[in-house]
Amino acid sequence: MVEEDGKFYPMMKVIHGKKEEYTICEYTYGKRLLLEQHPVLKKYLDSDECTISEDAASIEYSYGIAPLIYRQNKDGTVRQIFPDSSLSVLNNTTSAAGIVSSMTNQSVFTEMAEEPSLYEDQYDVKAGRWPESYNEAVLVLNSDGSISDYALYILGIEDDSVMMRFLQEYAKNKNTQAPTGYGTYPYDTFVGLKYKIVTSSDYYVYDEERQIWRNRSDDEAYVEQLVENSPDLTIVGVVQPRADASSTILPIGVAYTHALTYYAIDHAAESEVVKQQLADPEVNVLTGERFDADQRETDLDISSLFSVDTDMLKDAFQFDASSST
Repeated sequence: MVEEDGKFYPMMKVIHGKKEEYTICEYTYGKRLLLEQHPVLKKYLDSDECTISEDAASIEYSYGIAPLIYRQNKDGTVRQIFPDSSLSVLNNTTSAAGIVSSMTNQSVFTEMAEEPSLYEDQYDVKAGRWPESYNEAVLVLNSDGSISDYALYILGIEDDSVMMRFLQEYAKNKNTQAPTGYGTYPYDTFVGLKYKIVTSSDYYVYDEERQIWRNRSDDEAYVEQLVENSPDLTIVGVVQPRADASSTILPIGVAYTHALTYYAIDHAAESEVVKQQLADPEVNVLTGERFDADQRETDLDISSLFSVDTDMLKDAFQFDASSST
């Protein structure tokens, strides 16, 4: 598909060979456009020419970026709980019964749909309220009113050192018995819990001597201060699927708003390290070296900054090129 003067034209390349299978969605919107998350596809979906809105309750985009969420411990230390790497000790072995098996994506935090009408009438609010801003979230229970023991550890309700000891033992011996004896918690236990929002660009500090941006994520003292000064993410409510719910699209765990994703995007875009990279697209600000010719973009904008083919930049900002198209 190409766009010219506000009009969209399907394009086809015909070659001799084996027939390639397409789904209905790929036939309709273009397999290559979907795979590449091409900007012209988003333009088309947002245009008056596209009729997808007639058959969809809501149209939303995934931007390939997520905030980093930290927990502050009572002893002053901090722990990154989203994304969480605790399960790496299992080395891709079978998930541990009672801790991991109940978490299909092994993540307690997920982004909720942007359109509230897709889920609000399918859940009962057991305590508090639905989140309304980027720094608010809601705890989503199972239909029986429970959450996983893994979530209890990650959220700091249970001592996660118990989980870590079990995972380490389980990695050595698959017959290791999982911890038991979890209690029953009132809803108020969760309402008001606070965590910290960080973005990957916050890790970078300018080195005046070397004139490059250095990753300080391994500096414990720096990260603790960074987390302390970062905005809170507060659980403001607890919800449970209604008995007559026909669709429960919210994963079990902590669901944050789409607004937090936008915050992460905007915060990264406004950071000094990103601004400097935009100001000098020929030089990698993390190394001080010039990009190779095949990595260079002629018209660098915020999306192409993160699509430059260097693993270092991708890791630094966790950005997807589709996020600003």
